[in-house]
Amino acid sequence: MSISRPGAAALLLGLACVQPAQAQSRVVAFQIAPQPLAGALQQLASQAGMNLLFDPALAGGRAAPGLQGSYTVRDALRRLLEGSGLAASLRAEGIVVQAAPSAAGGAVGIGVLRVRGASSCPTMRCRCSTGRI
Repeated sequence: MSISRPGAAALLLGLACVQPAQAQSRVVAFQIAPQPLAGALQQLASQAGMNLLFDPALAGGRAAPGLQGSYTVRDALRRLLEGSGLAASLRAEGIVVQAAPSAAGGAVGIGVLRVRGASSCPTMRCRCSTGRI
């Protein structure tokens, strides 16, 4: 069986452009040694046949534990990024790595807050001991 050049190019292009939905369920055999995080992410993307979009400064100074075995791309990313403060998403353009949203969502804990007040409305009755109005 021979493949013509246009057919071969189309085949290679099709293999290189894995869609996010396919990547989520497709299992890939990864062989990534422990190394700086930026290099590990690049190897993961290459082995998965996907593009990688990220600011290398985000990975600066961070190390990846390495990854050996068969995983979905999403699980592989989760393992490589664990504890790094970064998060990844799979999009049509490839793997996008960015700073993870804070767990508190920008909220600040202030401890116990007690509120007291009075109503000027004569029909409102407050049972302060139960907190119900």
